[in-house]
Amino acid sequence: MTIFHFNDYRRFLEHYFSNLPKKVRGEISKIARHLNVSTTLVSQILSEEKDFSFEQAEGVANYLALAELDADYFILLVHAERAGTATLKKYYQNKINRIKEKSLKVANRISVTKTLSNEERAIFYSSHLYAAIWLFTSIGKSGKTIDDIGKHFDLPRIKVLEVIKFLHDTNLCEENNGYYKMGTQSTHVEKGSPHLLHHYRNWRILAIRQSESIGDDELMYTAAVSLSKKDFETLREEMVVFIKKFLKTTHESPAEEIAYLNLDFLHVKK
Repeated sequence: MTIFHFNDYRRFLEHYFSNLPKKVRGEISKIARHLNVSTTLVSQILSEEKDFSFEQAEGVANYLALAELDADYFILLVHAERAGTATLKKYYQNKINRIKEKSLKVANRISVTKTLSNEERAIFYSSHLYAAIWLFTSIGKSGKTIDDIGKHFDLPRIKVLEVIKFLHDTNLCEENNGYYKMGTQSTHVEKGSPHLLHHYRNWRILAIRQSESIGDDELMYTAAVSLSKKDFETLREEMVVFIKKFLKTTHESPAEEIAYLNLDFLHVKK
């Protein structure tokens, strides 16, 4: 569970403490030292006798090394708890809700290193081949030649040249003595983009094509379920956390082969 599951900063801290290998008391002492306050004060705050000051809330977020959006959320939870009137509390709650909504967008939770122009996106997301060939060039110390790419994807040379020229012109690939190597390592198309549908369609069509010939080391799974609204939100957040871990792992993993992930978790509306 992440901080966005919680509407009370104390419950979040309790969850944080419960997942630590060491005893809570030791962690409370560390937070107290970081804030330059007594452990008694921190204990009183956790037992709901007092609240963190705004400065202390920022200090706790810093100690926990929260990402910017997570830190904003934590500090606003403290603001809402300290609010002296119902109107002010509602004001902060609205801000909390907006940040929670913002957190649901994957683009706000992952790092993006390349932003394509609209014209470039129209080309890049027109076919899965642009992303597939781009990823393929990450394999091997030197990268891949035009012939390597054509052989792997069973493509005519003229098509490979068309794709690789685009990747080179947009700095997605670098060229050295006839070898093309991945340059920029990440792109993202945001929710609401007219190119998003093409991005989804490209890889799902490919998955359907391969569905009858998947290997024992591959995975394809679809499930229609009924569940509570709360559990839907919980599972969705866990999937966002998984996506962050997935991207971190793949970015740090030695490039030996290319793969793709399709993950759908939607309400059944019709």
